[in-house]
Amino acid sequence: MIDFVISELGSGDYLKVIATSVIDGKQETAYKITAQGTEVPGDKLVICHPLPYPYTVFYCHEVKASNAYVVPLVGKLGSIVKAVAVCHYNTDHFDPILFKMLKVKPGSPLCHFLP
Repeated sequence: MIDFVISELGSGDYLKVIATSVIDGKQETAYKITAQGTEVPGDKLVICHPLPYPYTVFYCHEVKASNAYVVPLVGKLGSIVKAVAVCHYNTDHFDPILFKMLKVKPGSPLCHFLP
């Protein structure tokens, strides 16, 4: 995973690693956004997220025309989480069924949280 990120972004002090993390409490399944997110600076973005396998496998890829944010969340039971969200602005190549499921127009910006 590290080798792929370095191959896409290079190496240096300018790299910033962020991850969704539970700050206080336990992981929950339902959360509420508590404040505006903070944009992660930079013009290149590589995202790694887990895939459903019997063992740990991460899929890493560079995303273009996207921004990352750190967003504060609170769970129903009071857990506090710093969540990473990614917003994709060029979605013309996304599967049209996704827009139908989300009930938005094709090509609309899409945002989602990373686990």
